[in-house]
Amino acid sequence: MVYIINLCLHFLALAAGAAGDAAGGSVARPGAFRCRGITVGGHSMSARGRRRDRPVVDVAQIGARERYAVPKAIHDLGMLRYLHTDLYFGRGSRMCPVKGLIERCGIGWLRRLRSRKCDLPPDVVRAQNGLGLRRLWRLRGVRSAAGRMRVHEAMEREFALGVLKGMKSMPDAIVGFRGSSHLFESGTGRFKCILDQIDGGIHEVDVVREEQRKNVDWVTGTPDWMASEANGDPYWMDVEGVRLKREWGLSDVIVCNSEWTVQCLKAVGVAESKLRIIPIPFDPPPDRPPSRRDFRRGSLRVGFLGTLTLRKGIHHLLRAARLASEDAAVKVLCAGPSEIDLARLDEFAGQVEYRGRIARSEIGRFFEECDVLALPSLSEGFGIVQLEAMALGIPVIASDRTGDVVIDGVNGLRVRAGDVEGLASAMLDLSGDPDRLEGMSAAARERVKVFSSTRVRELWRQCLIDTVEGRPSRVHSPAAGDP
Repeated sequence: MVYIINLCLHFLALAAGAAGDAAGGSVARPGAFRCRGITVGGHSMSARGRRRDRPVVDVAQIGARERYAVPKAIHDLGMLRYLHTDLYFGRGSRMCPVKGLIERCGIGWLRRLRSRKCDLPPDVVRAQNGLGLRRLWRLRGVRSAAGRMRVHEAMEREFALGVLKGMKSMPDAIVGFRGSSHLFESGTGRFKCILDQIDGGIHEVDVVREEQRKNVDWVTGTPDWMASEANGDPYWMDVEGVRLKREWGLSDVIVCNSEWTVQCLKAVGVAESKLRIIPIPFDPPPDRPPSRRDFRRGSLRVGFLGTLTLRKGIHHLLRAARLASEDAAVKVLCAGPSEIDLARLDEFAGQVEYRGRIARSEIGRFFEECDVLALPSLSEGFGIVQLEAMALGIPVIASDRTGDVVIDGVNGLRVRAGDVEGLASAMLDLSGDPDRLEGMSAAARERVKVFSSTRVRELWRQCLIDTVEGRPSRVHSPAAGDP
């Protein structure tokens, strides 16, 4: 079956690539500019007829970043001209005929491609499907992080050229994600470059590398940085970091999803004047009403939903649960894929129950078993799982290196990242006070409203207008202190 799927991918990539080449030719004309040998449209759209409060914006993203939240928000503002993307299965896509094949196959990563869709009108989506298929084909069998980086680098350059090649006029601004350096470099001076930074980048990798060094016995296999040191090869992030810094330098504005992401970028020298905080939008599913919580004194069921990895602090959580269980009935329920040695869980028998990977349809039932959610990450750009839990009335114990969602003592507790004793103390405080948990549960449901798509959309409006007009950025998180 795997051979058949790979063969289909190969021929689909060839066919889509040929179709793209046939349809994507361009003709040089006065005013056009060249991007490394590729002629692209160069006439800027006339400023006449444009409203100062409604700039024309394109979004360029590979993959379904944040479930297409950014292009959807900008479209709702009436500012989106085009969404440029790679593999896309939404309405009107040329990939729709192969949906049936993907639905029937038993390969998980291939079936997850079904999420590459959103409810944008077909005429605003420009999908480079051939590029997306070739990317999948080239990544097939690549094991090393350095090898994957080289494939991504080549594909990102080709994606940027494809975006620019199809433009007959320039937008006021382009919003890009990580991997936009080629696009930004080619468009400097022709449109404003806005980067949506979804993680801590270089600093986050350094934090994880140091944690793996101290807890290498928790890691399955050999960490990629350690293998690079042993082989005398450059570590992939040491190479990628150069490109990231160039990308940050080319950006007019960098949108961060939390104060922690801002701190990560400032730690590696990014100018604060470029940074702006806009959280990830979240609207609770209308068909999932919050269930009534039943908190019991002296016991606490702590949920952990996500990949079991050192970056997310799973080792600190389990050690804290073992410490807290000396004085209360504390149990950690874990769900998600694992990147740690699962044999380590045997040390915490009685304090942890591992469910493995669960489907999205099962998340609601998982949360119903939990009194609180724990997100003790050492570095987390945002952590949308916090809002998913709070929408159901579940308070959150989060580290101070996550999104600005938890207000300490109101809808949960914030703990210093890596502080095992502080994490254990938070568990004990909540296990002994069900009335406090009840109040936090109600506050959690209210807190979710701060991150509604309507409110976040207005933050994007102001950001886009300020950027196009050349007004300075504002770093303050609009969500951090809201009730």
